[in-house]
Amino acid sequence: GEIGGYRHGAPLLADARTVIREYAVPRPNAIREAVTLGSPDALWVADVSSNRVIRIDAGSGATRAFEVPVQGVMGPHTLVPGRDGSLWVTSFFPGTIARLDPAKAEWRTWTLRRPDGRLIGVHDLSFDANHELQADRHGRIWYSDIGGNGVGWFDPRNGRAGVHPAPPVPGRSGNEQLYGLAMSSDRTHLWYSQVAIGCFGSFNIETGKFETLVQLPDVSAGPRRMAMSDGDILYVALYGSGQLAEYDTRARRMIGIYDLPDRASAPYSTTWDPLRKVVWIATSNANLLYRFDPRDKSFAVLPLPREGAFLRMVAVDRSSGALVTSYANIVQDVQGPRMALRIDLGDRPAPAVAGGR
Repeated sequence: GEIGGYRHGAPLLADARTVIREYAVPRPNAIREAVTLGSPDALWVADVSSNRVIRIDAGSGATRAFEVPVQGVMGPHTLVPGRDGSLWVTSFFPGTIARLDPAKAEWRTWTLRRPDGRLIGVHDLSFDANHELQADRHGRIWYSDIGGNGVGWFDPRNGRAGVHPAPPVPGRSGNEQLYGLAMSSDRTHLWYSQVAIGCFGSFNIETGKFETLVQLPDVSAGPRRMAMSDGDILYVALYGSGQLAEYDTRARRMIGIYDLPDRASAPYSTTWDPLRKVVWIATSNANLLYRFDPRDKSFAVLPLPREGAFLRMVAVDRSSGALVTSYANIVQDVQGPRMALRIDLGDRPAPAVAGGR
């Protein structure tokens, strides 16, 4: 089909070699995120309406559910691959971090609480430029505490956990919502976003101190999920202002803030692509993906085959270069599509996959 009356405002990435495959899963199917774990043959998706993650065979579309062994409602939310082929999962409902060993179909779970006993609102986990789980120099995993406006750590060896609340920002305090998280290559500095007050900043793990604070010109800029390049350049999706921020974390300077081709596209996240050395930007109000090339500061666009294509994250399969994402509409509020996607751009050799749409 064709859509008229809309200008993409950037060159198209799709050509005759581009293949987009869609994968539906059985209801309830509130698909939140999707990743691969070292192989393009299987997609792993989070179903936030249940306590399960689902493995999708990329060839046949066959599914297998893996139930997280916790009492009560968890709602798998964020997925981060481990370097050892494991899958790390955080919960939509506070307090739970889980790790799946896919080969053994075995889970480990941790319930994180503050000193006063309240559950911690874990949102994102620390990851590196390959978007794989990254621990600090002491073996601790870091997370963003969206409910407590802080950055925190937990030690998977003994379950101990701690939180460092972010200091108030003069003139912008209240409902900060510390949201996105990325770790620099020195494994010492965390970078975080505060979506409701238009700020992002850094935390020094070794000193336990908050350091750099960047206040975006627009308090409603809405910095959400971020990504770190292999050169420690931070890319931040500005959901509210329809822009991309590019920030040098080593020099502590803003390289640029760029208008997206459609500033109403509501960019939700950025992903550094270590193979192509570009940034992928997931949008939630435009039915498309943007690609940003840091070399010439240019944008390109990949339209998607459905309307209501609410994207939250994009993953890059490092063996094939395929992009993995999902239509991630919330069941109760939006009756849009909910399924996983694998996108072969056709710019790299990719293994053939039968089936799917």
